[in-house]
Amino acid sequence: MMKSVQVFLSCYKRPEYTQYTLDNLEKNTVYENVQFYLVDDGSGDYTKFLFQKFGESRMNTTIKVCDKNKGLRYRLQQFFEESSSFYLCKIDNDCLFSKGWLVKLVKIFENCDLDILAPNEEEKNPAEKLGRYDKQTNCYLLKERVRAVGGLWIMKKDLLKDVKFNSYESFGIKGAWELMIELKKQTNCKMGWTKEVSFQHIGNRKGNHELSIKNSEYVQYIEEVGRSKSRGWWSW
Repeated sequence: MMKSVQVFLSCYKRPEYTQYTLDNLEKNTVYENVQFYLVDDGSGDYTKFLFQKFGESRMNTTIKVCDKNKGLRYRLQQFFEESSSFYLCKIDNDCLFSKGWLVKLVKIFENCDLDILAPNEEEKNPAEKLGRYDKQTNCYLLKERVRAVGGLWIMKKDLLKDVKFNSYESFGIKGAWELMIELKKQTNCKMGWTKEVSFQHIGNRKGNHELSIKNSEYVQYIEEVGRSKSRGWWSW
């Protein structure tokens, strides 16, 4: 039997992106034993209605609508405390996946000796730059800079037992990166990246990956919501 997976998605505003990501998830998530944990982090727009619509077709969906925005780190910690599945998966609300993305990611994870696994995020793979290739796991293992774990990763729930995180509100992704650093320091967990699976963020990737929607499809969407197609590369 497939091990249970909970997929965490926290959104603050940007409902146009959230709608596109949810549509993509609904179409392309075919893993049988999956639950979704969706957080409207005080958006004050129609994000909650998008979640409700998604939940109508995905019955195993937990929806939390919050009055106040407290940031990704805070909501992730709540998810960690309330989650009950064997695997926990975190995604962003501007990520795109192809059919079967979770099935393949779990299969790779189960066949490698890692505690946290992330797929490749872009054409110039940050994992190759920040990690070392390991033949046994067929993945790139983290050296020291945890923040390269980005918009999609999967981990074992059991890794969180006895872990005590600092609790504070944090706006933006820096706090979430720091949470992963705390996790690594307390558990000495093994983190790595696979090139066999990849994903895209809406609007800042030019080419096609094995795990992404068609280039023309997301370019059209970006033009509709008015976002630049040439957001700058991050400095790793």
